[in-house]
Amino acid sequence: MNPSRRQIKAKIIKGIILFLFCITSQFLFGLSRPKLLFSPLTITEQNQGILESTKSKKKDNVPTSWGGSTLAQEVKKIDGIDLTVYSLSGGAWIMHKTAKLSASSIEIVGEDAYKGYLNGQTKVEDSANGITLSAGKGIYDKAAETVVLEGRPTLIFQDKEKKITKITAPYLKRYLAENKTVFEGGAIVENGEYTIYSENAIFLEKDESLVMDNYPYIFGKELFLTGENVTYSNSAKNTILNNETILLKLSYESKKKQPVKKKSEEDEVTIDKPEQVEKNPEEKRRVITIFTGEKLIYQSGDEASRSVGMFGAASMTREDFEFNASYIKAFGKNNENVEAKESVTLLDKDNHMRLSGDTLEYNKEIDYTHITDNATVEFLDKENSDVNATLTSVEIERFGEKKEIVCRGDVNIVSKESTVHGEYGTYFEEKEKMYVEGNPSLKKDNKTVYCGKIVIYPNLDKIILTDGLNVNKK
Repeated sequence: MNPSRRQIKAKIIKGIILFLFCITSQFLFGLSRPKLLFSPLTITEQNQGILESTKSKKKDNVPTSWGGSTLAQEVKKIDGIDLTVYSLSGGAWIMHKTAKLSASSIEIVGEDAYKGYLNGQTKVEDSANGITLSAGKGIYDKAAETVVLEGRPTLIFQDKEKKITKITAPYLKRYLAENKTVFEGGAIVENGEYTIYSENAIFLEKDESLVMDNYPYIFGKELFLTGENVTYSNSAKNTILNNETILLKLSYESKKKQPVKKKSEEDEVTIDKPEQVEKNPEEKRRVITIFTGEKLIYQSGDEASRSVGMFGAASMTREDFEFNASYIKAFGKNNENVEAKESVTLLDKDNHMRLSGDTLEYNKEIDYTHITDNATVEFLDKENSDVNATLTSVEIERFGEKKEIVCRGDVNIVSKESTVHGEYGTYFEEKEKMYVEGNPSLKKDNKTVYCGKIVIYPNLDKIILTDGLNVNKK
């Protein structure tokens, strides 16, 4: 039965609350494994397959050998059949093809080892696949080519770069022929970058990937992710989340306090007079970013190759802005570069502007934004967020350090009362005014006025025309 949307939301909220609790208490993941979130399960594998294995006339092609320091044997009746049981101890082992199973003691059913019961310091080593399993005890089934482990079994995988991934769960079943391991009852995955909690998981050794569903929780350094299903690939160094994906990121940023303006009515309409502001020091603030969408690809690795991409109704929300697009990707050192495609909108809550277009590029290091393809800026009312004026251009560049927006090519500013046109323009965010040049014109009340330069205050709907006037009536 598929979980209801209410159950899904409750699970996601539970993960978010756990993440926020951890960052508030400055819990560091990766230094030590937290207490288990799930109760251990008891092993339920029965002696199925022994009768079928002993009665089968088909030749067994699975090469198996076994041994130990000491050996004892006796005949036991199992499933109504008299079978010889060999008891091994002192470095007891079973070889199944290239996989070695070892334990303090092993009971082997039949000379051909139809079944093996491993007790104490149980280990399964598959050097061909870089896999080591350890547990308190386990059951080996030759016919099914499986090993079931209990006693908080652990899988340790080492990739070609010597990076270690450790997976633990109450129940573990390894399919020796398929190079596949199934974890149930609550799996915990640790690899130095992530700690993952999942109700169940499947590890595919050939693909070096871990598959999880039912909204597993993924914790990183100041990071939380979840989605309906997750594939973590050791070889590709990425994590893919599908359906109702969410990422929470905690960061700390230094930001200058808002300057206190000393502005009079005369200052508002003066072109060149500088504004007087009171300087305030920088303040460091904690920022939580919420990133949602249909599919997320988190690429790990070194700083140059690391990236996070959200696909399908991508949305990034912070206290100071909202960012939406069909696709958003952050990449490069410290994810300082951002690109977005199709129906891009960026709401700047601090500066009361909404930038939009179909292509957006951003560089955090120089605080530079470039928008093309239907590039638009909407100037919003500070009280009710209504649109006071709309700016369109072929391309728009925003220089964060300078607090300037530069637009080039077919510039139009449409307000309630007029339309201003030019070839290029510069908007000064702190002064909330814009210069429009390149044969600028003002159209209002069926009149078009041309001049050398136009100064417009989009939020005040005030316009100053300079450098000669030429009025055309229609």
